[in-house]
Amino acid sequence: MNSTVLEEDGFFAFSHLSPGNYTIEVKHWGKIVYAKNWDLKEDIDLGEIKVAVEKEIQQVTVTGNKKLIERKVDRMVFNVENSVFSSGGDVLDLLKVTPRVKVVNDQIELIGKSSLKVMVNDRLIPLSGDDLVNYLKSISSADVKNIEVITTPPAQYEAEGNSGLINIQLKKAKKDSWSSTIRTSYQQGFYGYGRAGGNFNYNKKKLTLGVSANYGNGLSQGIEKRKVFYPSQLWNEKDVGKYYENSVNSRFVVDYQLTPKWNTGIQYLINYSNPHSNSNDQTRLCAYGKKLDSLLQTHNHQESISRLNSVNGYSHFAIDSLGRKLKVNFDYFNYNKENEINYFTNTYDDTMKRIYSYFPVENRGTLEINNYSGKVDMEYPMKNIKLEYGTKVSFTKTESGLKNSRLKNGNSESTNKDNFNYTENTQAVYISVNKELKKWDFKAGLRMENTQTCGNSKITHQKNKNNYVKLFPTFYALYKANDNNSYSLSYSRRIERPDYNSVNPFRYYSNPYSYSEGNPFLKPILSHNIEFSYDYKGMLQSTFYYLIIKDSYSLLTRIDENNYIQYTKSENYFNTSAYAIYERFSYNKLKWLQASVGAIGQYLYTKSQAYPVTPKSQEGFYVQFETTNAFVFDEQQNYSSGFTYYYSTPSKSGDIGNGKEKNQLDLFFKAQVFNKKMQISLNINNILKDYDYRVIKIRNGIKSYNRGYYDSRYIRLSLSYKLGSSTIKTKNIEESNAEEKNRIH
Repeated sequence: MNSTVLEEDGFFAFSHLSPGNYTIEVKHWGKIVYAKNWDLKEDIDLGEIKVAVEKEIQQVTVTGNKKLIERKVDRMVFNVENSVFSSGGDVLDLLKVTPRVKVVNDQIELIGKSSLKVMVNDRLIPLSGDDLVNYLKSISSADVKNIEVITTPPAQYEAEGNSGLINIQLKKAKKDSWSSTIRTSYQQGFYGYGRAGGNFNYNKKKLTLGVSANYGNGLSQGIEKRKVFYPSQLWNEKDVGKYYENSVNSRFVVDYQLTPKWNTGIQYLINYSNPHSNSNDQTRLCAYGKKLDSLLQTHNHQESISRLNSVNGYSHFAIDSLGRKLKVNFDYFNYNKENEINYFTNTYDDTMKRIYSYFPVENRGTLEINNYSGKVDMEYPMKNIKLEYGTKVSFTKTESGLKNSRLKNGNSESTNKDNFNYTENTQAVYISVNKELKKWDFKAGLRMENTQTCGNSKITHQKNKNNYVKLFPTFYALYKANDNNSYSLSYSRRIERPDYNSVNPFRYYSNPYSYSEGNPFLKPILSHNIEFSYDYKGMLQSTFYYLIIKDSYSLLTRIDENNYIQYTKSENYFNTSAYAIYERFSYNKLKWLQASVGAIGQYLYTKSQAYPVTPKSQEGFYVQFETTNAFVFDEQQNYSSGFTYYYSTPSKSGDIGNGKEKNQLDLFFKAQVFNKKMQISLNINNILKDYDYRVIKIRNGIKSYNRGYYDSRYIRLSLSYKLGSSTIKTKNIEESNAEEKNRIH
């Protein structure tokens, strides 16, 4: 259901409606004074509506049933309001049943993409990792209208990354109302972890306010195992870590409707994190055929503090009644991090007698990133086409300092240090044209980005500059054969620039035999993406995609069999091509069941530019399968339960590694009580404890087996309670759009 209010001249309009049957109602003081059914197939002018009342019309409402899944020319829309998952959970629960989205152990992936970005009401959220997950958990599923999955972002969005976008559209705030939610959760894995938070929303006349805050504190365990098969020795390593988490994030939004056609506002996000860890690493050195030659024991302690502050100011102007809009945005974010890692290593013989002690080593690092950007977008619909164009400028400055010291009697005996500055400035312009022809819908765009980068090491006096101009075309075609069948085709060219840490050449040691360093000569990655999709009734989606990636970079580990040194560096060392078929079926015809089944089969070919450090090439085929089933126990949908299952065959990774088979089973139970004001959920995650990191790699002809488990089997109990009051008096305030980039890792 959509609603709007009349302008002073009596004009009203609804945009972005899907074809279907609709009922238009005109209400006057809550009484229906006009109603008529319309079969909407294309844009339509309703003409003059006459009603037999003397007072002014207060509200117009359009109601209709949408499909669970809708296909638009440049995106797929999951209409959450038609799902049983629309209440009793949070946004992360919704993403678990969203097509093309995979959520495993609170890690969000977009199938077929190496990364993703998340927006809320068209506004990019500059958070990642656990910070992003905690923020999404603060949004109730009942507040979500739909979720847009954009696997091929249009020209208006930055061309950064082989990534897609997830745009979470929230329901409009009720008029003259306030609402609030408080929540808490406790998670028990090997250790315990607790979270608490709340949000408050207020709407009065022309003013809208929104505040949210979340706090998390607790422990988790990580176990990493590695076997390195040297020609004369086996190094068998096990690292057990205890990780402490302590984080706070908040979001503040103010929006004001200056005139019926002009609204402005500001958004401020703050995130603070203070994690630390202790780990014990034990490496057994064994000659083949012998139990133990010697033993290395390393004790590691790490502490860090990170802070993020992000400010966005915006103004949106509706120029006329034809839908022409001007959007102006200014953004700033500051990120700084302080990190300290200390380790101490002892060597023992086969009788466990200590034979050597390495001096303690202290690594200290600082990182500060400042970004300023401005963006102007214009939506200009014309008689036969819809035109969009705009420009953006971005200025980024990164300053990092690193120092490692060998300590003796608590004092620094020898020190290596560096200060590295990195700047990146980008100017972009774009244009996009959309045209509808009966059953066809076409969209084409072109984005040009001009980038200047400069990296400068103050200690080594190494300075690297890189200037380049790139064009990024996009194309879409959608054919709706009828109400039940649609076909779509898309193409895009994209770029992925190195993150700010990867270009820093400073060397960081984790133990006497292992270190890593950045690479100031890293080149950006270029990719080409082609997708063809078929949709049947919003229930069945079939997608074929083809992907080419050139000059991919990743961490490349070299292993020296003579001194057993393992050193890692970011390098552009492989090209990748992939073919894949994705199938998904959704079923929601029964009131007591909603189910989805998805599977992807992918062929991956990778050619290395780092031979003989790595094999010359690698190719292979793998299959992933997932299903989510929810069972509802009552007509009011107050009680439900279900399960999610994932399975993956052995796979090939783009950086020339071989992944092992894995599967995961999760259970959940949800209840809504006290007139649906309180929500209770119980989640049991990774029951089989078989969804961990397991990869085999060959470097310099030496085989290594790597495995990692990060406390993903747990039980979590969550509670939330809603408060709110509303009295309809004034008109709605529209949510706004914004975009901002972030490559913090």
